[in-house]
Amino acid sequence: MRLTFWGLVAVLCGTTHMLYSQPVTPFPSDIRAAEFRYTVAGNTLASNVPLNEISARAFRHFSRNYSFAVSEKWTKITNGIVVSFIRNSKNYRIAYTKKGNFLFSLVYYQGSECSDELMSMIARTYPGFHIKNATELFDGNKLIFGLMISNGELNRSLEYRDGRIRILEEYTSQ
Repeated sequence: MRLTFWGLVAVLCGTTHMLYSQPVTPFPSDIRAAEFRYTVAGNTLASNVPLNEISARAFRHFSRNYSFAVSEKWTKITNGIVVSFIRNSKNYRIAYTKKGNFLFSLVYYQGSECSDELMSMIARTYPGFHIKNATELFDGNKLIFGLMISNGELNRSLEYRDGRIRILEEYTSQ
């Protein structure tokens, strides 16, 4: 069975809601707010658990792959740890298992932040449409885009993977 982009996000985040253009959060509603603050190598981070409960493997992976992150929040959830931060108007969520293995990353941003290549591809494929917002899902192997495009009257939710675009949902603007 092949999962769609949003189906995979729903499965990975533990929710069955339809997630098309809404920001996705992998946090359960009963999550505790960040209660601990630390400074590591000049960077301040927040966590809802003591530092010794954060997997060293996850911390090393995150430090190596997201060294540009500042003021990240480490949140322990039922299935592991989620690290979140904002950089250059992009909202990042990086998920790890309880043992610290990388699961996936989600990056949310406005359409104006998309690459020129992606914007021109959408303009060629859907004349008159522009990208309203984008979500990138990276599972360690593949990068999949979820895009919300609009021409002012019609909105389309798209999945872009393996060089192919697929319409997931279409509706008129109200």
